[in-house]
Amino acid sequence: APDLYQDSIFGKAGKYFVAWERLVQRALEDSAFYSIAHVLESEDDLKCSIHLASNYYYKQASQTLRSFLEDLILPIHFCEVPQDYTKWIANNYRVPSMRTRKKDGMLDTLTQRNVLSSTLADEAGRLYGELNSFVHGSEARLINKGLYTNQGQGHVFKIDDLYEWCKYFSQTVDAGIQLLKISLDQWDGFRKIRRLICTYCHNDKNFDSKKYTFGGEEFTKYTCRNCAHEMTFDANWAQWYAVSLHNKLTGEVQVISHVSQPKDPLPITDDKPPAHESIPKEEDMSFDMSIYKNADLTDVESVDAIIHAFYEGMSFKPGELPNWKRLQTLFLPGARLIDPTDGSGTNIYSFQNFGLQIKELIESTGIKLRGSKQSEISHKIETFENIAQVWSVYEMRDVSDDSLFLRGTQSVQLVRGSGRWWIVNLLWDLEREEEVAVSEGNDNAPLSD
Repeated sequence: APDLYQDSIFGKAGKYFVAWERLVQRALEDSAFYSIAHVLESEDDLKCSIHLASNYYYKQASQTLRSFLEDLILPIHFCEVPQDYTKWIANNYRVPSMRTRKKDGMLDTLTQRNVLSSTLADEAGRLYGELNSFVHGSEARLINKGLYTNQGQGHVFKIDDLYEWCKYFSQTVDAGIQLLKISLDQWDGFRKIRRLICTYCHNDKNFDSKKYTFGGEEFTKYTCRNCAHEMTFDANWAQWYAVSLHNKLTGEVQVISHVSQPKDPLPITDDKPPAHESIPKEEDMSFDMSIYKNADLTDVESVDAIIHAFYEGMSFKPGELPNWKRLQTLFLPGARLIDPTDGSGTNIYSFQNFGLQIKELIESTGIKLRGSKQSEISHKIETFENIAQVWSVYEMRDVSDDSLFLRGTQSVQLVRGSGRWWIVNLLWDLEREEEVAVSEGNDNAPLSD
């Protein structure tokens, strides 16, 4: 047998495995995954493949690499179609084909939705097809090949088969790294909308909570009532973890704290945002622009009307986006939209930056595919001459199945001028389980007229 410690082909495969272990470790530390089972399974698939190859089971080792690809593609699909994830958890889901002649396979669909690039989809499809040949392949893929031509070697070390497996291992993990990055970006966008969500089962309604103080800081531990998974957050909604480190010299196990900080908020700035064809440009925001002159007066003739128009503008059918042009006519030029849901209070947007942020969330979480309907549950309006303040409790539902996605409260400041009402500032926060549980009979209860 050759000296594999000096072999570049074997060494490359080994480096890819080490890289994958580190990526999985980081993803688990930060709860950066849509499906923890698939993340863990992907690492086990690679370990199994290595174990099989080291025992000369090259065919079976390559078959396991096919499972590795499936474990990375499926979570991307599930983030786009969450109802399939629910079915999968209930063992009531049949995995569709990766690619078909009709172009309706999983990879084709994800490419059509601009989730995967055609280059990555082609590479993943090629690898999946070639690895599939180890499952449904010819005599040349067998461990006991060559028996019919008097060249059979049986179950022994074969350098050519090892090199072929190393090649597929490196290429498959390389594609897997790109797929994992897409999955992490999807989940990051998903969590921006649902801040408190169980990272295991995706429950976002039923939690038990317990507050405590440690090292002078306040923390809240949430326990999912569905799967008992525990999550700990500080007052700024940064998530904390306990990480065990084993000292090989002393044999001691240390437990240290690890914090996943919230994403840096967008700074307050008057810089022009990136242009986008469906979102009005910054330079268009002035009183003499036609977009304001052509505003539907029924949308802005009263405080009730403008709030109703905002929720209608934010709603959209499957495959569409919010009505940005209608929404812009509701806001005073220079208006600010403030998102304090991460506890920092500094996520302050212009209308254009708000539009770009919402568009990114819609397209990265699968909401665009399902559609969204926002509607008001109750409100309280206070007015004085030409100014108004509105507290509006609202909900957001999936158009596809009318399931409740989230509830929250908005604080809207308005001013009357030029014969109409304008939104000056809009702030919102999302309803969380502990607030729902104590809402009855106190000042946190939903508002009403």
